[in-house]
Amino acid sequence: MGPRTLGPALDQAVPRARRQAIAELSGDEAQAQKVTVEPYLRARLVRQIEGGSLPDLQAGRARDPLYQAHGAQREISVPGLSKAHAQRSPHPFWEVLAEGRAAVDALPQTVRIGRGTPLGAATPKHLREISQRLERIHIFDGTTVELPPQIATWARTSPTQERAGIKVQLRLRAGYGGLDRGMRTEGKGNDHPYFRARLDLETAAPGQVYLFDTGSSKLVTDDAIREHGRELVSILHASLTVEIVEERAVATPVTAQGYTIHSDRIVYLGTDKPRSRYQGR
Repeated sequence: MGPRTLGPALDQAVPRARRQAIAELSGDEAQAQKVTVEPYLRARLVRQIEGGSLPDLQAGRARDPLYQAHGAQREISVPGLSKAHAQRSPHPFWEVLAEGRAAVDALPQTVRIGRGTPLGAATPKHLREISQRLERIHIFDGTTVELPPQIATWARTSPTQERAGIKVQLRLRAGYGGLDRGMRTEGKGNDHPYFRARLDLETAAPGQVYLFDTGSSKLVTDDAIREHGRELVSILHASLTVEIVEERAVATPVTAQGYTIHSDRIVYLGTDKPRSRYQGR
C-alpha cells in the first residue's frame, strides 16, 4: 500500500486518463463536489486494506498521511460520506474493476497463482512438490529507506543533494517463510559486501537455492555458492562476458504458462580474472 505501489498498479491496469473518461461518462463527476471519483476510488482502496468504520474513513481522509500520500485526502463529514455512499452510482467503479481484472487476466498464467494452469489445475501431489521446492528458496534484496536530511545528517547519501537514507538488507524465505534475516547498512554503495554474510553457506540445507539481483552478484561469491553444493538464480550483469559452451535446442519456445524462451545455453561467465570455475545455464 505504499505510495510507490498503489499509483503505478492502478495506472498499469487502468490508466488515469481512462479512469477519468469512465467517471465523465457516468455523469458522477459533473455532480460531485468534495467527493470526486478519483480520490473517492483511492480512499476506498486504502480502506479495503486498512479496514475500519465510516468514521474511521472520515478521520483517515482528513488527517491520515497514508490517505494524503495516495491522493485521497479530503475534509468531509461523516454524513457527507454516508450521503455519497448512498447516492453515488457504482457503475464507474465496476468499470474500473472490470478493466483491472481484464489486465490481470492478460498476465502469464504463473503470475496468477491458483487461476488457470499450472497451479489452478495442479493435483495435491504437484502442489506439495511446489511447496517443498519453495521451502528451499531464499530471496535477497536491499531496500532503501529514505530519511529527512535535516535530521539525519549522519545518513546523507549525496554531498550535493538533500538526500539521506539507510538500506535494509533482507533475506526472505519463499513459501510461507516470510522475513528470515535483515541487517541495516549505509544507504549508498553496492549490496554485495553484505551478501555473503547472509548466505550461511556452511549451515544451509542441501538443495538450497538463492535468488538475487545484480547488486549482490559477484563471481567469486557465485562460485562459493556452487562449491557448497547450493544453487543460484540471478540476472546477468550487462558487463559480464559470456562464453558459450553449448547451444541447446529449444523444443517449446512458448511455454504453457505464456513465457517465451529465446535460448538455452551452457556458458562460462567472465574472462581471465575473475572468471567463474563453474558452467552455468
